Amino acid sequence: MREESMEGAAMEAARLLVPRAEPDADFVQSLGQSVQRAAYQRFGRPRPSFDLMVIELRKLVRLLRRTLVPVHPRSAFVRALEHDLQETAHELMVMRQERVWWLLLGGVLGTVLSLLGVLAALLLRRKNGRLQTKKPLGAR
Repeated sequence: MREESMEGAAMEAARLLVPRAEPDADFVQSLGQSVQRAAYQRFGRPRPSFDLMVIELRKLVRLLRRTLVPVHPRSAFVRALEHDLQETAHELMVMRQERVWWLLLGGVLGTVLSLLGVLAALLLRRKNGRLQTKKPLGAR
């Protein structure tokens, strides 16, 4: 246990010492434009060739790999996150089951009420007989 805490402290210290870069929110969208702009500035062409763009992209990938450091979270954080995610998933499953139950109940009640309405209409029609009127349908 003591070794884990020492290792965790060492990893935390190393993480704080290593410079990190945080990309902008629109990083992925502006990547193509940035590469084209850099290639234009470097080679003086408005539309660089595919090979030049590949070279610039490879340079960018190398730069990103050196700059962006992988995160290794503490095991306590990982366990807490796993517990929270499992709890949330369980709550969602319960909510879905309740929703399905209410949908089934509503469907059954709607069907029963519809059948009762049809049955009541048939019984009233039988009891009263057909309405006998001498007026045409369009007259009032």
